[in-house]
Amino acid sequence: MAGRDNRVIGAGGEGLWDGPERARRQAALGIHIPPGLVLEREEIEFCQRLLARYPDVAPIDVMRWLPLGDQGPVTGKRRPSYDFRWLTLDGRSYELKSPRSADYDAVKNRVKDDLAKGKTRFVVDLGLKSASPDLIRLLERYKAKRGIDVLIIMANNGSDLITTV
Repeated sequence: MAGRDNRVIGAGGEGLWDGPERARRQAALGIHIPPGLVLEREEIEFCQRLLARYPDVAPIDVMRWLPLGDQGPVTGKRRPSYDFRWLTLDGRSYELKSPRSADYDAVKNRVKDDLAKGKTRFVVDLGLKSASPDLIRLLERYKAKRGIDVLIIMANNGSDLITTV
């Protein structure tokens, strides 16, 4: 894609992002993002890694970021909503989790709260880190035990995509 910044970036690799830098990188993704929604750094980096997996597909056809949930009339709190729709995989919505480490407890703790909110489809982005066979095995057991429909692990800067069974 002409003009698309396909560099894949790991957390902490390029210093702090100020507002204009974050806005530039978000706009460079070329995906649909609801107006006024500002993605977090790890969300932008995940998008860059996912888009790099589909170099011959227009970014708008790979994924779209979803709006935040509506505010509940009684509490005023936002209702749970998934983060993005993965168009090139199955067109379904997924919740993104970016744990700070590739440790089982770190991943499980990031997923646990959203399970309680009824979410059942997750992508765990480990960034530059690898997914050990032990981590995959433990997450497969957790998935089966907790009724998770889909749990996909993206590791090694996006080069590994592991769907748990």
